[in-house]
Amino acid sequence: MSKRLGSMLGPSVTKWFIDNDEFVGKYLVVCLVVLAQGVLALSEVPINFLYKDNYNMSPAEVSFVVGIIALPWVFKPIYGIMSDSIPICGERRKSYIMIFSFLAFVNWMLLAFYVREKAVGLVILFNIQFCTAFCNVVGEAMLVEISQLKSKKFNMNDQEQQAEASQNVSLFFGVKSFGTLATAYLGGFLLEVMDKYYIFAITGIFPFLLFVSTFYMVDQQSTEDLTESQQNRNLSQIQLFFRFLKKPQIYQPLIFIFLFAATPTSSSSMFFFYTNQLGFEPQFMGSLKFIHAAGTLLAIFIYNKYLKTVEFSLQFIVSTLLCVVLGLSQILLVTRLNVQMGIPDKLFCLGDSIIIQIVGELNILPLLVLACRLCPRTIEATMYAMIMSTLNLGSLVSSQLGGVLIYLLGITEDNFDNLWILILIANLTSAVPLVGISLIDQKGKKLSDSDLSSKSNSEIPDNISLPDKEEVKSERSSLVDHDSNTSTDYKNYGALEQNEPLQHQEMLHIQEQQKKIDATGI
Repeated sequence: MSKRLGSMLGPSVTKWFIDNDEFVGKYLVVCLVVLAQGVLALSEVPINFLYKDNYNMSPAEVSFVVGIIALPWVFKPIYGIMSDSIPICGERRKSYIMIFSFLAFVNWMLLAFYVREKAVGLVILFNIQFCTAFCNVVGEAMLVEISQLKSKKFNMNDQEQQAEASQNVSLFFGVKSFGTLATAYLGGFLLEVMDKYYIFAITGIFPFLLFVSTFYMVDQQSTEDLTESQQNRNLSQIQLFFRFLKKPQIYQPLIFIFLFAATPTSSSSMFFFYTNQLGFEPQFMGSLKFIHAAGTLLAIFIYNKYLKTVEFSLQFIVSTLLCVVLGLSQILLVTRLNVQMGIPDKLFCLGDSIIIQIVGELNILPLLVLACRLCPRTIEATMYAMIMSTLNLGSLVSSQLGGVLIYLLGITEDNFDNLWILILIANLTSAVPLVGISLIDQKGKKLSDSDLSSKSNSEIPDNISLPDKEEVKSERSSLVDHDSNTSTDYKNYGALEQNEPLQHQEMLHIQEQQKKIDATGI
């Protein structure tokens, strides 16, 4: 089938299909995994109107609920361990994709056609996030497996392996970016012409397509019971992970990353201000989501072109201060000073959104690079998932703190007198993590340049190596080249998540150590 399809698309595509014939099914599943995640943007605006209009929730309630619904993204490392260690019907990937994509489809259909009660609807939305997060983890693991299998099949050297991983990561985030851009505006537009529940049904089509695609996927067969050597290897890697986690070079940056993401947010109250006070229609709200997505891609280009070699601390300090200053510009909007200045509300919001999104993206990218540097070899995937889960946990706390402030300031769906105070607090507190920037940067350098302190190394098995300075430099460049869909909208509507890890390049290092691990039991 893949050869026939390739023959219709030209010689170069035909060659790719022939070379990758045994991987086409997996590529299809991976693409649909990230596409289903990207098209969640289709439902974001309708879901926010669902909270406001159908569930009659206040800004404080929305802020609290959105954080809870995003909770499944905090536990991604657990899903990865389950997929790696507990095969279902002899398959470690296919069965999980089938189960959770079908469950996501069922939950979307229930939300679209049957569920109208608030409590049940919130449970359904939680289930959807859980299913999406699990599929995302398995999709990432499949992409790593494709790189490893192709490396073995074509006897690739290190450079070719890196190129293959880069191509796969580009595919991963390219498809996700396409899904987000294509549906961000469409969600608001469709809300003007049809009921929001029909939009939920349309969104549910994509996980169903993912479910169907798994029937064309050939998974590696695994025995139900892990061999003793596999059990020892899994146990040893978990022990190694916690050993690294105790190091100041690891846990101090994790604390910093958590504090960065955990500062309070005003996003839920701003949604109510846009729709109730300014009267923005759903189509315009969709336009703002599209602006956010486009701003993300533009920021990636700017970072890749001009900033990827700039020192971490300088980048982070400057971008954070810019975020604070630009974020305070929203006070002009909520106090109506923009009208006195002759700037229309919609024009102000569009311009403000694109600038804040670009600068905000440039603010978080250095953190992702730092996360890459913090991943010791042989446990890269687990450590990176832990770092991203820390960001997700910070996002959840951010949403809850925002809800508490909204309640204390008396901000409701029709009272925005103190909204400017919330914006002031949210933006000023976002600069608090700068207090520890020099310490965190030193720790990041120490991990890469000095391979940890001698004291730390004494506790690390000799056969486990950490990235040297040149490897870190190379990983830093490849990370930025191919992370094309990281979103700083991690505080908006309580969802970082969906902005997922870039650990695929790092995962290739596991291949280099696997024989050593098998031989020593570490």
